[in-house]
Amino acid sequence: MIASMLTKSRLSNTFIVIILWLINGCSTNKYQHQELFEKYELIQKIERGERFNHLLVSNRTSGKKLHIYLEGDGVPWISRYKISQNPTPYNPLALKLLLQDRDFALYVGRPCYFELHQSKNCTPQQWTNGRYGHDVIDSMEKVIRRFIRSTEVEQVIFIGYSGGGVIASLLAERFQETQLLITIAANLDTFRWTNYHDYSPLDLSINPATNIEAMSVPNIHLVGANDTIVPPELTKDFIQKLGGELILFPDYDHQCCWHENWSDTLDSIIDQQHGFQSR
Repeated sequence: MIASMLTKSRLSNTFIVIILWLINGCSTNKYQHQELFEKYELIQKIERGERFNHLLVSNRTSGKKLHIYLEGDGVPWISRYKISQNPTPYNPLALKLLLQDRDFALYVGRPCYFELHQSKNCTPQQWTNGRYGHDVIDSMEKVIRRFIRSTEVEQVIFIGYSGGGVIASLLAERFQETQLLITIAANLDTFRWTNYHDYSPLDLSINPATNIEAMSVPNIHLVGANDTIVPPELTKDFIQKLGGELILFPDYDHQCCWHENWSDTLDSIIDQQHGFQSR
């Protein structure tokens, strides 16, 4: 009887431990950005833009040449019919690219992302149908201009991943300091992209494919051959309209494997671009 009670007690205690482990596992932070900030000792601050607050993260304090990284759309929806309450990406791929950058680099958070979704002027519009809207672009432009002035930057390369590539293409046209635009797996024609997937239209957003007559800055677009989120043909059609160069990565998809060997990939692209400009 006593042995039976001890066995039940041990089983009960084991069950409690398992439950606590599951609870703790479920409650651990699923967002990777904070861990990356701490691990790599990045410089972080919150800056006010035109209407929104933005997280700014940099790998150093100054430099004449600046690489600006813009993140993807994160989690705008948690299901086809339910809007997310926090659009922050679980896997901040653009941030991981910055970590490999050998040059002065800045990560500019989008409005209402990174625990700012409850701050002033934030509504789901900023991460759903208005995610590339005028208010978003204007606000990001303001914080970037302030940063450039404060650091005396002379040359800028915009680097945008996925939806961040849409924003990068719109911002790059606004800065005389822009030397190059690089997009990665970017849905540059937002109208065609939403139609392709039968997504809700981004009717409060700017579509680069119809709002820019021709790209005025050198632009290179990296696409994965296995990308089903932004298929290569969508990017090819965009380039036929507005110009630019496409680089196809045979074994890549929408997420894999952009952050692998990024520093070498970026250096190669920049060296190639400088060689082209000098000819």
